[in-house]
Amino acid sequence: MNICSGLEFSAFFFLTFSRIICQHWEKRLRSLQNEQTEAHHQRMQRIAPPPKRFNYEKYLEILNHGPMRNKASKKVIIVGAGMSGLTAGRLLKQMGHNIKIIEASDKVGGRIKTFRHPSGWVGELGAIQILDCHKLVLSLIRNYSLNIVPFQRTGSRNFLFMNGIRLRESIFSLKKNPFKLDFTKEESRYTVSELIQMYEEAILDDLEKLDWKKAMTYMDSFSVKEYLENCCNFSEAAIQQILFCMNFEGLSYVSMYELIRMMFSFNIEYPQVVKDGLDNLPRKISEDFANNTILFKAKVQRISDRKTYSCVHYSINKSTEIETECAEYVIVATSIAALKIINFKPKLDVKKQRAINNMNFESATRIVEKFKTPFWESEGIYQGDITTDWHTGSINIPGRQVERSLIYGGVGEGRTTHLLNGLSELDLIEYHLNKLSTLFRKKVKTVFDSGVVYKWLNDPFSLGGFSLCLPKQCSNDFNKNLKKSSGRIHFAGEHTSDSHAWVEGAVESGIRVALEIQKRTD
Repeated sequence: MNICSGLEFSAFFFLTFSRIICQHWEKRLRSLQNEQTEAHHQRMQRIAPPPKRFNYEKYLEILNHGPMRNKASKKVIIVGAGMSGLTAGRLLKQMGHNIKIIEASDKVGGRIKTFRHPSGWVGELGAIQILDCHKLVLSLIRNYSLNIVPFQRTGSRNFLFMNGIRLRESIFSLKKNPFKLDFTKEESRYTVSELIQMYEEAILDDLEKLDWKKAMTYMDSFSVKEYLENCCNFSEAAIQQILFCMNFEGLSYVSMYELIRMMFSFNIEYPQVVKDGLDNLPRKISEDFANNTILFKAKVQRISDRKTYSCVHYSINKSTEIETECAEYVIVATSIAALKIINFKPKLDVKKQRAINNMNFESATRIVEKFKTPFWESEGIYQGDITTDWHTGSINIPGRQVERSLIYGGVGEGRTTHLLNGLSELDLIEYHLNKLSTLFRKKVKTVFDSGVVYKWLNDPFSLGGFSLCLPKQCSNDFNKNLKKSSGRIHFAGEHTSDSHAWVEGAVESGIRVALEIQKRTD
């Protein structure tokens, strides 16, 4: 054996032995991690989810089997044809009331906005997924026989991209400080999974000490970032890492109350999507109404409340002429931002107006891109999220059951998306394609087919994306004031619900206001 072949053999032996050792310890680490994760999961399972602030079974029963009919028929005007307004209108119609819906845009669905490309592909520009625990929305979907398919959010071969470093999901969680951040010496001893588990264990410790009402009031006193700083004592770098992994970097200032509810929602099953477009749901509901029930392109300027009736004053097609329609009751089912610019006469009480003015309303930007070929499959990625630290947020690949060659390229939410508003649609798609080229290490422009961008902050009707509480906005009278009626005027919308930012919250609020009016008219 000559020297060269001996060195080659030694190198081969060393590399093979090293690989065996690494594989052994990787399996051992995974085994330990799985044991810890399982114990952590079991601990979470022992804690019941946060209680609803309404009779959930009653709401579900009403959706499935219909409400009781009222003895007296009343006229009800609903401002807004989003999911809260449509749900309220559907139930009130079943109760026997006369319904009129006034909608500022030219479509139903509100922040449900499905894009249909001339070539046939479909993408969601607004609400996308429905969680398994969102039984109210799923009940409506079943009632209208809509086809739903799984919306995968994870994949072991999917990438995470942060600080210029790309890692597989299956690898990064086992690494210590995988993205080379400025961790403390103590934090550097732990893997990403261990850091996240420490955070969640701190939350579980607090939840186990108190009943749910006290626990949620306590959690509502912190923002997500404040809790990580003050209750977990993490450094700025560790906080950045944890928020990145949780897809919460752009929302670090919202109340911990919101995060707790999300924790227990996403801990159940995979989400679902409506295969042929979520806009089919509001469209189907609207078909239950008689012709001329919904008045489109009518912008409400003022709502006046009298002793025995209320009136809605609106303009059609941007006309300067004001038209008026009156009814026994009015439901305002707009977004919280749209509600802020409606004038009320007499004025709403001070506490309610303060809650409306101060409720946090988030921005959201959607980028949907269609490619000639699903180039990500060559990397072994078929569906799920790719988490990035880009301003456009994470990527979702809906997969073969939804649309094989489609990418939800911008699911960016929160204040980070404000930076995107100055870019044109073409510039934003160009920016994102360049980012994808860096991530996948190939020129993806050569297989790009078409795309669309929607910036909800620029939407002239909703004026933003969704509501999420800031600290001290969820657990006290602030929430009660948002949903409280004022004379003959009632208020709906996801901002008045327990499920902020979800279609489920809009449906929940629509049921609530319908029951409020039913109670007043019995």
